[in-house]
Amino acid sequence: MKKLFILFSIAATILSACKKQDEEPKVPVHTATTGEANSITSTSAVVGAFIKASDGSAFIASGICWSTSHNPTSSLLTKITWGGGNMDNFGTITGLSLQTTYYVRSFVTNATGTFYGNEIQFTTILEIGSLTNGGIVAYILQQGDLGYDAHVQHGLVAAPSDQSSSIVWSPTATLIATTSSSLGSGQINTTAIITNQGDGDYAAKLCDDLTLNGYSDWYLPSADELDKLFILYQNLQTTIGFDYTLNYWSSSQYDTNGAWSQKFNSGTKGSNTKLNTYAVRAVRSF
Repeated sequence: MKKLFILFSIAATILSACKKQDEEPKVPVHTATTGEANSITSTSAVVGAFIKASDGSAFIASGICWSTSHNPTSSLLTKITWGGGNMDNFGTITGLSLQTTYYVRSFVTNATGTFYGNEIQFTTILEIGSLTNGGIVAYILQQGDLGYDAHVQHGLVAAPSDQSSSIVWSPTATLIATTSSSLGSGQINTTAIITNQGDGDYAAKLCDDLTLNGYSDWYLPSADELDKLFILYQNLQTTIGFDYTLNYWSSSQYDTNGAWSQKFNSGTKGSNTKLNTYAVRAVRSF
């Protein structure tokens, strides 16, 4: 009799558990996958969220969230949210800071909570015309340029305004031992000119003495570097502040009496007497 009672109790427990399990609703199972960042600029990027439902059930919402710290969540204000109708979405993240690393996760919300996909990261880039490193980005080194690094952006920054509209290239017309016209030679040229000429009021010394926006390593651009400033001026005339009526000095010597300059109304380059007075715009490397 006792054995029958025990068997009956076990059977009743099993039946009760089965009935309870049948009565519980099925839990929707969703997974989120974060796509790689694309179309990265200095202030934006495009990232996708791809949602899968293992049982074909609906979900409430999906989206992407981002932060400068790991493991961002959907509770942040920095997110894009879509409804539950679409499985795959792409969002354009905007309002970013340049040269900053961001971390992004996709997410999906269903009746049981919010679930996150894999974390990806990207770093916003510098662009021509970006305001950074004490001035305006005039040129970003390309493959083949001296100092190019595929993993880190380097280039040339122009001071936000002219340092002079009328100054001599050098106080005396003497031959400087070594100057070059090439990209990347402006700093060396400037040092060579000052070593030869010493103190005084002239283009290279004016740039070398400049302390601006926390930087003191400004110099007079070489002829090729000055040409990059002219191209920048052509593209961003309203913001770069060059005077198109002026001739600008480079740090590249032509001969004992002359040095290279460039007209900003036409881009024409030419050798002019060092004692002529032309405009100056300092640059620095980053």
